[in-house]
Amino acid sequence: MWKRFLIAIGILTLLAGCVAPQIQLTRDAGASLESAESVLVIPRSTLDVSINQTYLGDGLIPALLAVYIDSRRQESAALTANPSLQKLADYDFRAAVHQAWTAEAAKLSRLKIRAPIRVEAYEPESPAAQARKRADLERSDAPAVMFANIDYTLRAGTLIITAKVEIFPKAASLLKFRHSPNAADPLDDGNVIYRRILVYEKEMITPNNIRQSLNDGALGIARKMAADLNHLRP
Repeated sequence: MWKRFLIAIGILTLLAGCVAPQIQLTRDAGASLESAESVLVIPRSTLDVSINQTYLGDGLIPALLAVYIDSRRQESAALTANPSLQKLADYDFRAAVHQAWTAEAAKLSRLKIRAPIRVEAYEPESPAAQARKRADLERSDAPAVMFANIDYTLRAGTLIITAKVEIFPKAASLLKFRHSPNAADPLDDGNVIYRRILVYEKEMITPNNIRQSLNDGALGIARKMAADLNHLRP
């Protein structure tokens, strides 16, 4: 019970740290959005091992003590996860997600995802990544571009995969659906017509099931993306 509680707190912290609001695709925007280019941004080539951060109260001394405790806990978590990580020496999570999303995107009831679906490995928030992302947006001839930033971690024996999915419009018919338009910066948070953070979890990860769990996770997060895109709000 406590493990699930701590994991939930970690996910809520992630969501709270995302200042930009989540935006469901509206019915009118969905009806106008016929197709989009899709870019999967997956920075990590290997599975991350993380812990839920310790909080001991406000002030410098509690903060320093928490840092020390977490450093020891991180070392222990990495040591515990090492047998599972060794099973992933030749595993390609990017390829697994690409395959899963290609299959699920083809089943979307309204929106057509243009081929090919591309995979990038840049860190989403870095200055270089922003330049790459802007270039991707500018050179696309699709009505809109969908960026899916995907991260995956092993925390307290649970696999957690998160996807931050955003759709930036390009076609003139879609611009009116922007959340809070900012013509000066095409990548401004207000220019999206869709933004969602989706989470997939699987517990009881062991060295024996880690590879299949990642395959299941790739498919699971792809299905969540597809299901959310198919759900329109009034």
